[in-house]
Amino acid sequence: MLRKRVYLAGPMTGYPDYNRPAFLQAAERIAAHTNLIPVHTAWVNLGFEYDEYMALSIEVLELCDFITLLEGWEDSEGARIERQHAKKKNIPIVDYDKLVDEFSNEQGMTKHNGFNERRKRTSVNPI
Repeated sequence: MLRKRVYLAGPMTGYPDYNRPAFLQAAERIAAHTNLIPVHTAWVNLGFEYDEYMALSIEVLELCDFITLLEGWEDSEGARIERQHAKKKNIPIVDYDKLVDEFSNEQGMTKHNGFNERRKRTSVNPI
């Protein structure tokens, strides 16, 4: 079974170090307690304009099987755009607080095996 990728969306602009510690902590938690591959764009170096960064984030999001929203996402224009794009592309949204329970290593992927069938990737073809 292929491991599923979960995109982490959350606030960055206006936070110290662009809130990278929160993204890294969430990714570490997901990786340690689930079979999922956490994906985020907090690793991107500075030097991109906001629109360029968001375009990159949307492309990365489209490579993922679903999205989860970190604390404070409601106050982040970028995270709201990512969430809206996920809804538009039928990318499921999984509550971050329930993510580890729903995808724990012990349970495997049984609760969410249907993600394979949920959509066809039409805009991005991963290599």
